[in-house]
Amino acid sequence: MNNFNYTGVWSIPNTDYKDLYGTLNFSQENGAELKITSKNLLPINRKFDIINGYANGKQITLKDCYIISGNEEFTRHNSFSNYSLIVGFIFVGVMFESIDEINFSSASYRFDGLELWLFKNHFNSEFDTNSEKIEYTYPSNIPVHSNDSMIIEFIFRREYSFAHFRKHSLEEKAYVNFTYHLERTWSDIWDDIFIFGNLLTLFFRVPQNHSDFVLKHQNKEIIVFFKRDISSNTWVSDVNNHLVLHSVKFTDVEDEFTNIVGKWFSNYENLKDIFDLYFGAIVNYRYPNQKFLNLMQFIEAFHRKTRTKIIDKIDEDIVREILEFSKNKNINKNVRKKISNRLEKEIEQPLKERFKHLYNECAISHMIFITDKIESLSNKLVNTRNYFTHYDTKPKDNIIKNHDINQMILNLENFVAYFMLLEVGFSSEKIKAIMQNRIGSSNINT
Repeated sequence: MNNFNYTGVWSIPNTDYKDLYGTLNFSQENGAELKITSKNLLPINRKFDIINGYANGKQITLKDCYIISGNEEFTRHNSFSNYSLIVGFIFVGVMFESIDEINFSSASYRFDGLELWLFKNHFNSEFDTNSEKIEYTYPSNIPVHSNDSMIIEFIFRREYSFAHFRKHSLEEKAYVNFTYHLERTWSDIWDDIFIFGNLLTLFFRVPQNHSDFVLKHQNKEIIVFFKRDISSNTWVSDVNNHLVLHSVKFTDVEDEFTNIVGKWFSNYENLKDIFDLYFGAIVNYRYPNQKFLNLMQFIEAFHRKTRTKIIDKIDEDIVREILEFSKNKNINKNVRKKISNRLEKEIEQPLKERFKHLYNECAISHMIFITDKIESLSNKLVNTRNYFTHYDTKPKDNIIKNHDINQMILNLENFVAYFMLLEVGFSSEKIKAIMQNRIGSSNINT
């Protein structure tokens, strides 16, 4: 995803705003900004779904454009206005007249470090000394997943560079490719990208940014540009440590990867809000208290969604009887409501019990937390959660101290990831083997 400037003529479809001259500036760190001059006043603080342009010999569609500033200038004979707009997405190679037209039949894009994760980063080469010719053999495409609506695969593309007239280089890049049986809207494709990217984030254990988008619309290749968050990817620069950062390598899952991806897509819709708590913690590098809260909220919400109640059935029956009794007797309405609310809370399982239930279910709890004092651990986790939530003035006893919070966050990430991997079909034995090699928690050892 390169930085560039396109200067040309722009127009807003289905309006009178035509022949707007200006320049589109793009950088992957700051995104896109369009600066235009118009003879007519544009409505300030207005969003334009689409702006079309012809610049640098290319057809361009800009999506999600917002005016952020404007001013009017006067000359002796004319007046004109200058505007700056921020732009969400740039589609190079096509002009769409409406949002409904932005549909594509395929999409391919890169994720950071995908070649290394696939362990397909070396193509075979042969040098013929007689003809002084070098022949390269690239890896075959790797099937990932297919269903009634799409086919997903890893594909490989070549990129040439000619730094010197006597020195040429050839680079292999891996892409995730979606091919759709029927054209999909851009928002649907973006959702697919997001869901698949989160699976790779779970495997890589670092946020996955996507780049180098190539879409296909009516057999035409369309290049897409948008702002990219690169602040969290400083780890990529350390190539020596790059491979070790993957908690789940492709070689770990290659044989069952198709089934894993299928389960991930089918389960994601049901558990999206809960899974996103984990990914929110992974993306958040600066605020450990919030990371901790995200992970504890995951534990509570995941247990509530996927596990049966663990409250004693006799106790629950007693509470239900009291509830019915309070409804049938001539008790003040407000008092009855207080009783009802209080008893309903008694039925709701506290976070401490939910954590203990998952701890006992997890086959590697002792490896993650290195303790068999589950009562003490669960009390400290809940007390810390309560303190970070309310920040009350009570003594901060029996909570996780600042110097220990980062280690506990890493432990909780491993704990949560265990259950996420279970959801996509991993066995507890396989997760245990993977976790033993996982970077990030000194508590995990063989």
